[in-house]
Amino acid sequence: MTAPESPTAHAPEADRPAAVDDRPPVLILGGSPLQVPMIRAARRLGMRTLVVDVDPNVPGAALADEFAAVSTTDVEGLLALTRDRELAGVTSVGTDRPVRAIAAVAQAHGLPAVSPETAAACTDKALMLQAVARAGVPHPRFALATDLAELRSAVAHVGLPCIVKPLDSSGSRGVVQVDTEADLPRALEYALAPSHEPTVIVEELLVGREISCEVLCVDGVYRVLATTDKDTTGSPHFIETGHTQPADLDEETLAAAHALVAQCLAAVGMHFGPAHVEMMLTDNGPALIEFGSRMAGDFVSSHVVPGSTDIDFISLVLRQACGEKIEVPPSSGRAAAIRFLTAPEGVLHAFHGVEEARSLPGVDAVITLAEPGDEITPLHSSTDRLGVVVASAADRATAVATCERARDLIRIEVDPKLPSPADAQAPATDSLPARGRRVLIIGAGRGQLGLIRAVKRLGATAVVASLTAGPPPGLKEADEAINVDLLDPDAVARQARLAGVDAVATSCLDTGLEALGAVVDELGLRGLTRAAARLCMDKLAMKRRLVECGVSTAPFREVSTAEELAAAVSEIGLPAMVKAADLQGSAGVFKVGTPDEARVAFDRAKSLSRHGAVIVERFLDGHEFGAQALVHDGELLHVTVHGDDLADGGLPIPIGHHVPLQDADLAAQARAVTGAAVTALGLNNCAVNIDLMACDGQVYVIELTGRAGANGLPELMGAVHGLDYYELVAREALDLDVTAAWAGRAPWPGAALALMLTDPAAHGTVVDVTVPTDLPDWAVDLALFRGRGDQLDGFSSSNDCLGQVVVRGQDLAQCRQRAAALAAQVSFNLQGA
Repeated sequence: MTAPESPTAHAPEADRPAAVDDRPPVLILGGSPLQVPMIRAARRLGMRTLVVDVDPNVPGAALADEFAAVSTTDVEGLLALTRDRELAGVTSVGTDRPVRAIAAVAQAHGLPAVSPETAAACTDKALMLQAVARAGVPHPRFALATDLAELRSAVAHVGLPCIVKPLDSSGSRGVVQVDTEADLPRALEYALAPSHEPTVIVEELLVGREISCEVLCVDGVYRVLATTDKDTTGSPHFIETGHTQPADLDEETLAAAHALVAQCLAAVGMHFGPAHVEMMLTDNGPALIEFGSRMAGDFVSSHVVPGSTDIDFISLVLRQACGEKIEVPPSSGRAAAIRFLTAPEGVLHAFHGVEEARSLPGVDAVITLAEPGDEITPLHSSTDRLGVVVASAADRATAVATCERARDLIRIEVDPKLPSPADAQAPATDSLPARGRRVLIIGAGRGQLGLIRAVKRLGATAVVASLTAGPPPGLKEADEAINVDLLDPDAVARQARLAGVDAVATSCLDTGLEALGAVVDELGLRGLTRAAARLCMDKLAMKRRLVECGVSTAPFREVSTAEELAAAVSEIGLPAMVKAADLQGSAGVFKVGTPDEARVAFDRAKSLSRHGAVIVERFLDGHEFGAQALVHDGELLHVTVHGDDLADGGLPIPIGHHVPLQDADLAAQARAVTGAAVTALGLNNCAVNIDLMACDGQVYVIELTGRAGANGLPELMGAVHGLDYYELVAREALDLDVTAAWAGRAPWPGAALALMLTDPAAHGTVVDVTVPTDLPDWAVDLALFRGRGDQLDGFSSSNDCLGQVVVRGQDLAQCRQRAAALAAQVSFNLQGA
């Protein structure tokens, strides 16, 4: 649903000094939990923050002064976002993905950073090894391969055993040891899955002890802030399970390691900013594994370095990125350790002993990274770990002992993985209609969980495409994952071909819609075309097409300058809506009542838009509602009109949906308008979500898109029609007799309601959540979006919803009563409110 947002920036947190409002912001690429310490540090330093992330639901969005839904790898989008404004600096923490974008934006704005050439060499493992080889730096033998024949040749050159890894991934994703030639086909597929590049690198297996150096380059001098001992799982995937600082090294070995750091960074012309250098201490001395022009991830930069040195690494990097003269203080000479929590495969039931571990003297942090109900998968990458424990002390032995004692106090209760519903419903696997087929699911957020489960119930392999930082909850549910930026449709299509998928689908997500269309076009699959997807994602193009086809929509004008804005406001009238044309949902949408408000909203919408396109649209003062539909082989299988319930307190945010709409004439008109809009945009073989407005006896289209609606709408459709709506969407993508499945539905004769759980007064960290143990038969769904360890900060957008309930009843009044009663049984116990 479309809801206008205020053109004012987020209110600052209490722990932030007052910043000058017109001070240029520091651009922080990424809003995941990894970036939160940097955003908080910027606020403590009095800096304004502009945070960008492809996912508007990341925790950093709520902490930023400004936020824009732009991919951290979308260089053109970032340049467009910042072209007409000044930046104080640009930076990120703990990930290689935005390094090239940081260099490009910094160069365009004249800001300090590494050069684009250095950034490329630090993010492409082949360029990196080629550079250090030219400089005579000790490194593993290596070769490149794009297919199985080249891989066999590369392995013959490097020798067995060896390591096969992606060119451009991190966090151990796609890294595997190969011991025999029989392992090569599987290794090639595994390494390509998380990569944007169609090439893998084969490296000599270095034998020894692995360490890393955390570095800050100041005025061309390489300062090693800390040297880290690393614990890993070893072969075949080498997942890091712990880090300790300082590394237990003699002076000679430490000097050799620091000398290797200087050699490596000089080889790629890196003389500015943070670096993370990984090496192996072999019998012949230190040899490079790889390095990056960024701080270490895994909470090393934010927790371990400060714990062992008392150096605020992140603040130094921020200040340096903003052009400040910095001096690196001497280390305090303390020690720190981090250990990661893992558990056997199954379903996470609960963490026990977390508070006891936190209360141990010397423990700096205990952070859980999973929630009860999450599936625990084999330890193949850093995203499969369940939490961390960090401790510091005056000496290394005490820090390690404290950290491991705290870790051992935590008991992870794991339930056996239950047989899937498909197993229960179809004991003979041959009867599963999608057995042996592979479905690419665009996105891995909570809106995709129902679709992932439906695909697996049908017997297909669920392959999710998503950026895996975070990680999103769908990674635990899916059979396979591809680490790819959904705003790069061609990369998604390329990965889909490599993954050998047979179908593609999505639910509740606009961000990757063009990527879905690209996969459909590239692989000849069933679903939304790329051209139709573009119309769904571009409000300006959509409205032009609707007008061309005679579909009622609010009068509008495209504006790109202040003069065009004034003319549009004069023609359209006030109040009006000002919208960024290329964002989805309520992002970049503002209601304005005066010319001054219109100018502020225009500037904000233009800055948020990746392409600078802004629409001024007549404000329709009427009744907002919507509809869900599914179009199959050019025919509408159904159009289900639903009412919308808005948040209290004047917030125009939908927090509920209900069926039926009580005005039958309005519902009939809505069905006709939906059909016309679907035809105008060329939507076919997909679910449809449409936002409508009834004003002066006429139904207008606000916008529509080729996927199922979010915020409980698929579950509501299931309650109304007596079927699994996610499964219907999956069947459409797989072309599995959709009409027969629809004919077998069991419609509910009464009413149904989906209600989002919200609490404007909720501020603090979730300690525990109470939910009812048994659900009545009229309760269709109860799902929580937040859990233990999450930070709640009231309610200002749909991203702040805590969960949802979906109920059925004889009429709408009974549904509202039942939903309120069920919601009252859910309580969040908060700390630090």
